[in-house]
Amino acid sequence: MQINWKITLFSACFFLVFLRLGFWQLERAGAKERLLAEREAAQAADPLPITEVAAKAAPTEGTRVTMIGHYRDEIYLLDNRVLDGVVGFEVLMVFDADGLEAPVLVNRGFVAMKRLRTQLPDVPPIRDTGRATGKVHVYEPSTASAEPLAPGAWIVQAPASAASRVSGVWPYVVRLADDDPNALPRYWPDTVMLPSQHRGYAVQWFLMAVAVAVMWAYFTVWRKREESDGD
Repeated sequence: MQINWKITLFSACFFLVFLRLGFWQLERAGAKERLLAEREAAQAADPLPITEVAAKAAPTEGTRVTMIGHYRDEIYLLDNRVLDGVVGFEVLMVFDADGLEAPVLVNRGFVAMKRLRTQLPDVPPIRDTGRATGKVHVYEPSTASAEPLAPGAWIVQAPASAASRVSGVWPYVVRLADDDPNALPRYWPDTVMLPSQHRGYAVQWFLMAVAVAVMWAYFTVWRKREESDGD
């Protein structure tokens, strides 16, 4: 019985690729478990002063922080937000925290858009100007620019767009806590893929590797043997 080396090499390549992808998904599942454990611990801990959190090289998503200082007047409206079927914006403002040189970008929450996108929405005024509490949010980089809407107000497509207009800004957003007096309605679900999903993908890749091995065995061994027996 002669083995078809082209089919064997082709099958071996795909078998190894599927096997590697399966183990990669298992590694991702382990990493996500550690990440979620860190987030849960950060969210369960008492709020930390922003100065202490900012001193860390990379604060954990969801770390609870507290700040004393004051808000600036400018407003950045994060575009394309929807809450309970209503289209609108999320309100970003700048907070100057005592003891921290870098200004902090704060996400207050959602406001509905008016009839026209070019109209400034009704943003509730700041009630307690001297204090803010919330959670750290790590945002993605973006090259999108800010669009002027009104004096002191801009429409932005990403938090990074607002951050690019604030000199020396801290490279994270603080999402206000539900009980902060300046918090607005919000819906901020955790978008991290669960470890169980990664394991599900791993099983799929491993099954594909098994399928390749079975097909190779059938076409190069069993079928050849059947043909030989038939002769």
